[in-house]
Amino acid sequence: MVVPDWIGRALGRRQQRARLAARKVARERAAVQGAERWAQESHGELPVVPSQGDLICFNAAIHPC
Repeated sequence: MVVPDWIGRALGRRQQRARLAARKVARERAAVQGAERWAQESHGELPVVPSQGDLICFNAAIHPC
């Protein structure tokens, strides 16, 4: 029995699509796990952002006006 070429290519595309989908799921899972790990390590603390006054004092310490 002769099998047309396009059938073989279609199977390859399907496998490639499945591989890409598996990679996408793995990437998303890794991102979620990374976020959970960061939340556990930081114990829910918010990142510290300096206030405007702190920045002004810091700049004045480097080169006073």
